[in-house]
Amino acid sequence: MSKMLQTTTSAFNKFICLYLPAYDPPALANWYKEHFNSPGTREYGVFWEKANEEGATCNFMTDEYIPGKPYEMFAVRFETDCIEALYERLSNAGVPLEPMHSDHEGITFVFTDPQGNKFQVRQQPETKTQALRDGVPALIRASALFFPASDPEATRKWYSELLGLVLNASGWPMTRNGEEICFYRSLIPGQTTNFHKNVVMGDRPSTLYSIINVAVDDLGEMHKQMLEQGQKVEGISDRGGCGRQFQLYDPDGNMLDIWETQTMIGKDFKLDSGAYNWKQQYKIAGEDIDTFLARVTKSDLYHRRIVIPGYNVLQKLDPEGLESLLETLHQFSLEHPQHPFEFIKRDWSPIDAIEPTAMEHVADNREIFIPHTERAEGVIKIYGRPRFKDSPNWKDRIVLMIPFFVFDIDTFFTKALEGRHEMFRQVKIINDDASVLWYLRKIDPDAVRELKLAMEQFNQEYPEHAIELIE
Repeated sequence: MSKMLQTTTSAFNKFICLYLPAYDPPALANWYKEHFNSPGTREYGVFWEKANEEGATCNFMTDEYIPGKPYEMFAVRFETDCIEALYERLSNAGVPLEPMHSDHEGITFVFTDPQGNKFQVRQQPETKTQALRDGVPALIRASALFFPASDPEATRKWYSELLGLVLNASGWPMTRNGEEICFYRSLIPGQTTNFHKNVVMGDRPSTLYSIINVAVDDLGEMHKQMLEQGQKVEGISDRGGCGRQFQLYDPDGNMLDIWETQTMIGKDFKLDSGAYNWKQQYKIAGEDIDTFLARVTKSDLYHRRIVIPGYNVLQKLDPEGLESLLETLHQFSLEHPQHPFEFIKRDWSPIDAIEPTAMEHVADNREIFIPHTERAEGVIKIYGRPRFKDSPNWKDRIVLMIPFFVFDIDTFFTKALEGRHEMFRQVKIINDDASVLWYLRKIDPDAVRELKLAMEQFNQEYPEHAIELIE
């Protein structure tokens, strides 16, 4: 066995969210909203991703769950506090159900959704029974994952001895939050819980997805150690305010999306520095600094990386406010050594001169200083890509950006069709000297014209997903 990941507790903090296959994401999300009061759980979201096959599921075949009998195994167990009322509701609605089962661990049942995904629901003995309540998700959180394995015992050792996950009383590796990761022998060699998402990414027709997003403390160190141990990992992706992540594969090919909190600082330049103090101008993770620090002391998420986009701009425009902010955070770390901060200072190149390197820095590296108020409004902006300025295809020459995410026009339309977020219903063009599109009208009017025509055509073909273009 390879060297163990250096950690004094379980290397995995907690489950953050689930990504599950759906051939028709809006329809499946609505089905869960109808039957479970929400497409997600009370503690975090469940993202129903567009699968490239109509019957794609995260189920797998095993003969260990029911010893000696082939069984199509579920991949996720959800917790609830209204299991009998939920079972009755699903039964009355004709949802495929397996019989309720009761033992020392609680009451459970298994259901199958319209996609064909099977999931287990459990209510633990100590959980106080509640009624089904309108507007309250019936599912609380995922408490266990179930992965197919060719050799379950060897896989268990990989998680416990290499990753450093602590084993619970049942012998399953677990997160610090108590979620279990379980393994059963697969009857189909090479079967995993991964699925392909039906998207267009350059020349790739689809992209492989993990069903789980797991939080860790020091993503960079973990990634380094996995590489040193010869494990199969993807590169680290910096997703701005969404955090950093990389994909890790267990010995059987099940993908784990490893994630680390990355907290962004934003300054609201709309507040005049003379009339407002620095605490009113700066936001951390969308909160004022006092609220943020109070939450950090109580949170089970690890806010270690504090990213300051546009550091050079802030040094020039507000050196005193920036110094006060950093000093406050530094003092907090001294007083709370269990919550140390690492400051990531990222310079931002102004784009008012349309410098190719600066524009490419924004469009390709996804780094841009966006005032907090604009992030809150969900502004979608359009940027030029000077590296492709000579391309005959106008789609190569522009990208659309929401905070910390960049899309080509086709991917943007795909997101709009999924209808999962209102942000993809509106494109706001700010027609002033700060707007990149204002410059694009000068340097690439053809691309701007084609973009507007494409949006008009999209709206004609899909009126139920119409995009409002605000100029």
